Amino acid sequence: INFYSLLFFVFINLFLFFMFYRFYKKQLFFEKKSIFSVSKYFYFKLSFLFLSFFFIFLSIFGFKYNSLEQSSNEGIDLVFVLDVSKSMNVADISGENGYYTRLDFSKKLIGDFVLKNKNNRFGLIIFSGEAKSVLPLTSDLDLFLTFLDGVDYKNLEKQGSSFFEAIELSSKRLLSSDSSSKAIVLISDGGDQEDKIDEKIKNFLDKNSFYFIIGVGSEKGGKIILDKNLFGEYNFQRYNGEYVISKLNEENLKKLAELSSGKYFKLDKISDLSVIEKDLEKIKKTVYLKNEKNFLKSFSRNLAFISFLLFICFIVFYIFDEKRYVK
Repeated sequence: INFYSLLFFVFINLFLFFMFYRFYKKQLFFEKKSIFSVSKYFYFKLSFLFLSFFFIFLSIFGFKYNSLEQSSNEGIDLVFVLDVSKSMNVADISGENGYYTRLDFSKKLIGDFVLKNKNNRFGLIIFSGEAKSVLPLTSDLDLFLTFLDGVDYKNLEKQGSSFFEAIELSSKRLLSSDSSSKAIVLISDGGDQEDKIDEKIKNFLDKNSFYFIIGVGSEKGGKIILDKNLFGEYNFQRYNGEYVISKLNEENLKKLAELSSGKYFKLDKISDLSVIEKDLEKIKKTVYLKNEKNFLKSFSRNLAFISFLLFICFIVFYIFDEKRYVK
């Protein structure tokens, strides 16, 4: 609100106050009353009337304020660990309108799941040859989906599939959570043959978390998409003049599920994460507080109501106060 506008309205109210007071004195003068005397309730009436005008003027401005509301939710702290290596750009996920890349399918998978499970808190980690935390645990679904939408294989320079770093980072992320209900969902095509998973990965596992390993892609595999040329045609990755074919490496993912005492699921066509929902329902939910900030709540109604009450007080005093002056 403009400060000078508010000052102007205050000035008008003061002006009306003094005009009303002068008018009242003139009325007494013209009625030729020898002794100027007013009712003991005169100033009460005047004050109520003035304040009533003042608050109604304030309500016209539409005053608004920030309100912080706190609510509790019962849910799970869930971290998605998403593979963004180049091999995730293989379009071998079948759908109604053709084929989707593994990465696009994974992002759709996560997005749909988040929208169906709004009571949970979600975090996001991406990895290829290195791992990176994109977003810590949050209950702000719009924020999560915005960051998820921006995920691309170009987010990380180092290529490969470093499962060790990804698992270590996700475990550290959940260590900061005071929830007893925690889960990690890792989505990957399993990486290359050289990205072997062994017993050492146990050192990075969070023993208090449930692990769900999702394999995306087909056993037949496909060519890795790099980008599009000026004619809208795909450019594929080559090695020694030959197209590089990337296949789903289930061996790695099944090994990871075994070592983490988790579950492995294979998805090679458009579907959703309902396959893990039954298992998630078995996890005991944690009640946590959620802060929601509601911006710009209107205060105008409150001010108008106060003005109305003050005006009623003025009317009451006016009716029952019969003594205007003393002869």
